[in-house]
Amino acid sequence: MRSRNWLFSWLMAAFYLVTLVLTLCQKHMLAMYFMAIGMFIEACCHLWSSHRR
Repeated sequence: MRSRNWLFSWLMAAFYLVTLVLTLCQKHMLAMYFMAIGMFIEACCHLWSSHRR
C-alpha cells in the first residue's frame, strides 16, 4: 500500500504542476477545470481508502 500512496502522490504533484503551467500561460479557465478534476479525484481516493479499511 505504501508504494501505491507514493505513486498517487507523484501523479497528483504532476497533475498540479500542469495546473500551474496552465495558469502561468494565462489559460485560467482550463486551469480551473484541471484543479476541480484533481480535487475531486483526490477526495474520491481518500474516501475510498478510508472506507476500505
